Amino acid sequence: VSVESAPPILLPSGLPEEVRSMALAAQKHFDRLRQRILALGLMVEEAVAKAVRAVHDRNEALAREVVSGDAAVDRAEVQVE
Repeated sequence: VSVESAPPILLPSGLPEEVRSMALAAQKHFDRLRQRILALGLMVEEAVAKAVRAVHDRNEALAREVVSGDAAVDRAEVQVE
């Protein structure tokens, strides 16, 4: 999932370099976390849509596909945690 990064944080002038560096590192961390959360949300959204379609159409093969993809969703969730 490619999504624009959050706007950069605005730091007051005169901050010690150590504080500025920590703030920028935190922003990078939160940007990565945001990307992972968005990717997880997209995976879940697609899985739910497939599951609904599988039930509606009584499509056993599609239902099995949803079940087999659940492990990937679980792995993505663990990355977010």
